[in-house]
Amino acid sequence: MGLLRIDSLTLGVFEEQVIAVNEWSEPTPLPFSPDAVLGIVCVEGRMFTVLDIGGLLGTAAISARRPFIVALRGDEQFALAADSWETPMKVSSSDIETIEESSSRLICRIVKLGDQQVPLLETSKLFSEVIQGHDRRRRRF
Repeated sequence: MGLLRIDSLTLGVFEEQVIAVNEWSEPTPLPFSPDAVLGIVCVEGRMFTVLDIGGLLGTAAISARRPFIVALRGDEQFALAADSWETPMKVSSSDIETIEESSSRLICRIVKLGDQQVPLLETSKLFSEVIQGHDRRRRRF
């Protein structure tokens, strides 16, 4: 698991969910996209939609620029804007606990790292959280 930092927010992300961590590259804006979508950027020859996760969770102001982009695995090809990325560390399943009530569907579990409790980002739920309340373009026949 690696630690992703956005302002004062720290989130855990499983290492196998991360393709690459790159220095900031200015995303190309997408018209009519939700506020948390900063645009698209090329990472290792693939296009990724860059999200400001702090803005999406409502815990940090949406920022048009952060030092790093963390590209995630998955069909949606999302990347997260981050202030820092801490090298992956070993976590056992006994260190992970389910949260009964959470303010976001993106945070359903926490990881205990010593005396610190770190929210674990549910990357599989990013697409539904970003699209929530926005119409998707559909092909017309």
